[in-house]
Amino acid sequence: VTDGQDVVDKIATTKTGQQDKPVDDVIMKTVTIDGGE
Repeated sequence: VTDGQDVVDKIATTKTGQQDKPVDDVIMKTVTIDGGE
């Protein structure tokens, strides 16, 4: 993660129910994947 660590942290602390599925939906409206090396 190079930007948006706060979003990752928020997702990580989301309440989960059965089978570790989030109780409320988590929706990412924009995702950018860079090629790396």
